[in-house]
Amino acid sequence: MTHLSPPQASIHPHGSLKVRTIAIAAWLWKVIWWLWSTVIVGGFIVSVIVSYATTGTSGFKNPDPRSWFIVRPLLAYPWQTAVGLFFALTLTLGTYLAHRSQQRELPEITNQLAPLPSQLNRQRLLAKVRAFWINGVLEQSLYGIALIALGLHEQPDAVANPWRLVFQRPNRSARPLAPGTRITQVYDDASGELLILGEPGSGKTTLLLELARDLLNRAQQNYTHPIPVVFNLSSWAIKRQNLGNWLVEELNIRYQVPRALGQSLVDTEQLLLLFDGLDEVNTLYRTACIEAINAYRQEHGLVSIVVCSRSFDYLALETRILLQSAVIVQPLTLEQIEDYLLSAGEKLVGVRNTFYEDKVLQELATTPLMLSIITLTYAGIPVENFSMTDSLATRRQQILDTYVRRISLD
Repeated sequence: MTHLSPPQASIHPHGSLKVRTIAIAAWLWKVIWWLWSTVIVGGFIVSVIVSYATTGTSGFKNPDPRSWFIVRPLLAYPWQTAVGLFFALTLTLGTYLAHRSQQRELPEITNQLAPLPSQLNRQRLLAKVRAFWINGVLEQSLYGIALIALGLHEQPDAVANPWRLVFQRPNRSARPLAPGTRITQVYDDASGELLILGEPGSGKTTLLLELARDLLNRAQQNYTHPIPVVFNLSSWAIKRQNLGNWLVEELNIRYQVPRALGQSLVDTEQLLLLFDGLDEVNTLYRTACIEAINAYRQEHGLVSIVVCSRSFDYLALETRILLQSAVIVQPLTLEQIEDYLLSAGEKLVGVRNTFYEDKVLQELATTPLMLSIITLTYAGIPVENFSMTDSLATRRQQILDTYVRRISLD
């Protein structure tokens, strides 16, 4: 099991440019050192050879510097040679200083670039959230066989918007969002303050986890992005404590985050909170849970929060959650269901033929959960084996019983 380390100060990881600059300058110093050595030693050797060839051994007894090979350019082109030497010496001095800087600074920079415990803690927590909620829940979800773009309606009156009284805006009814609008776009438009409502099996938790997946990708690419963490609110009712304390406890229990580190993450507002299961909180304490979230929002108003709940259970309460925007997941339309059944091909011919004439089946299939269960239950089964009772509750129970028997045989 991977455990996270206690919190430590973080250092900005982008220092590779400085390392490359120092390394290039140090390489230039080696090249220039080689060139100077070649010019000086080679010039001396050439001067000796030329002097001997022109004056013989007398040139060594009475040397004339003007005859030296290395001095001739200074006498023939004084200004040009002086400028060239100035730039050569400047470049030499600069590369030498960079070489000394490499010896002094490179070990320190290399240490800074190494992953620090705080950075490793961040990556480990991101990995834990992804492993459980994305790999373990979202990708294994029953809904995976019925991926349909869910319709969303904006519901302004479902949240306690603090600006409503200031502008005295009248209550507004639900407004449909454009078809194909992704939940991540809705989250961005709401500035990270969103309530997701829907009926049982409507796909609201799937939407929350799809949002979590996109936010995890952002956090993986940008180390300044807050860490998305999914929490289930049902456990809050056990102690009914301050939300910040509950977050620290849940981080420790669910993700094995040490309490000191969890407290630091909460206090420094490094978390992006994704709350599922508000409707799973005991009915007696559901209002208190919303009040606890609102109290936390008053103290940490810039922390992004997304809350997910069943529509009926939430809207039955008088207290509203303090968020900027709310959306309600809409039932699947007959067109969406028909398109899905057609896309499944021959294995759902029996379901498709029955669906067009069976009003009860049409009503049951309006949520992704029931549509998935129906298609898994009756895939490849002849039409004559379908139950045709007109009772919605009876038909639902028959489908669930058949589904359980069928998967138990698989």
